[in-house]
Amino acid sequence: MSPLLRAYLAFSTISGPLWKIALHRRLKQGKEHADRLPEKYGSYARPRPAGPVIWFHALSVGESLALVPLIERGLADLPDAHIVLTTSTATSTEALSKAALPERCIHILSPIDTPGATRRFLDHWKPDLAAFSELDFWPRLMIETHRRRIPMVLINSRLPEGSLASRKRLGPAMRDILGLFDRMLVQDAASFDRFQELGADKRKIGVVGALKSAARPLQADEAQLSGLEKAVGVRPIWLAAATWASEHSVVVAAHRRVSDIHDNALLIIAPRHVRDGDSAENAARQHFDRVARRSRGEEPDDRTQVFVADT
Repeated sequence: MSPLLRAYLAFSTISGPLWKIALHRRLKQGKEHADRLPEKYGSYARPRPAGPVIWFHALSVGESLALVPLIERGLADLPDAHIVLTTSTATSTEALSKAALPERCIHILSPIDTPGATRRFLDHWKPDLAAFSELDFWPRLMIETHRRRIPMVLINSRLPEGSLASRKRLGPAMRDILGLFDRMLVQDAASFDRFQELGADKRKIGVVGALKSAARPLQADEAQLSGLEKAVGVRPIWLAAATWASEHSVVVAAHRRVSDIHDNALLIIAPRHVRDGDSAENAARQHFDRVARRSRGEEPDDRTQVFVADT
């Protein structure tokens, strides 16, 4: 095991108080739900169901919703099995509550990465298979899973070129983490090559495409959708979705060029984090006068140039 990974595991044994402070702060900021917080410490009101349990882990909204068709197929093929789906964020809790998960799929929040919480999670649910989506890695949780000889699969993973350098800086620690998986199913051939650069065994890697292409359309209130369509009118509309704050100036610059050709075009910016609504609005107002923002209860009309969908 690499020195860096050993150091992380040692730190995880004393990190409990820091996790408690961080979660308390997030709770005050409205980023956690008080009634779900015990799950992060490995305490559950619901007992483990009888029969096989397959555990899927995803970071947040997009990653978890992409798993829904796979979950449905798995439960159809395994009528005696249950699925435990863990995610890390309060926003995923809200999204999944509206997603009509199958009856035998149990959504819970993933445990904090301490020995106690991860062991309580594994002791309670006793999964027969663990599937980690994309690249949301928690070393203590993964190593505790591997120690119990639970088969581990990496699914729907993509490694962009921009992420390769940062992952390579982890050196042998990244190689050790990837070595825990029995199988790695990636989205494209470029990711196949990049995972090998990180030290993954190419015999364990398969290219299977992206799950998000098979995901359900997001649910919407039909009346609100119809009203929005009428309000914005028939004109060119484009969406910048899941944007980072650093991208807003680039998106707005692109919209200026679009507007030179289509002066009635509408840009909708949906920030990855709702807290970045200020960043999106500030970038838009540098170049456009007619900007509406959903978090203030504003709706676009047929003259709106930029609409910030930050809720």
